[in-house]
Amino acid sequence: ARTLTYLNKQPTLGSVTAHNSLTADGRFLLVANYGIGTGGPDRSAAVLPIAPDGSLLPAVASIAHAGTGPNPERQERPHTHCIIPAPDGTHVFVADLGLDQVFAYRLDRAGGLDPAAEIALPPGAGPRHIAVHPDGETIFVACELDSTVHALRWRGGRLAHLGAISSLPPGTAVTSYAAAIHLSPDGRFAYASNRGDDSIAVIGIARTAGS
Repeated sequence: ARTLTYLNKQPTLGSVTAHNSLTADGRFLLVANYGIGTGGPDRSAAVLPIAPDGSLLPAVASIAHAGTGPNPERQERPHTHCIIPAPDGTHVFVADLGLDQVFAYRLDRAGGLDPAAEIALPPGAGPRHIAVHPDGETIFVACELDSTVHALRWRGGRLAHLGAISSLPPGTAVTSYAAAIHLSPDGRFAYASNRGDDSIAVIGIARTAGS
């Protein structure tokens, strides 16, 4: 029988760590820090190497965002909510709810991060979670504050906006916030959850997602 064995822990270099993901080669853990409050280590995201035995090594890279958004209660500072590796293995995507921006960073072999691209979403949208299409070029972003899903194209080292759709049924009257987004393995559907409406939106994706 399989059992869980505690190995170790490492600081994430930020506060209110909200999300983590693994690079495809299993060499690094990527963490996003929602970062409520200031003082001490206050990094928006960090990269932690994974040792051969599965334990975590100290962070080798981190980034810190700066700025605000138009919502004074939720966007009074950066709030990084999600970090996802790109299929090419050389970039990561980061959603910052506080800044209404999605960032792309180059990830080098040593785990270093360098700015590659960024794109602004509508003010007050609050990008929360990211899903990457199997085509490797189309990114779907669930925005918490206005309950929308945005499609972005990642091509040639640039991010471009393709379109957006509401994650809520027409005429929804309750207060609701979009949360997570995932894709079906075949890339034909996106699934976005809504907190408040307590529903899951099923969104069809065109056969050529990046068109």
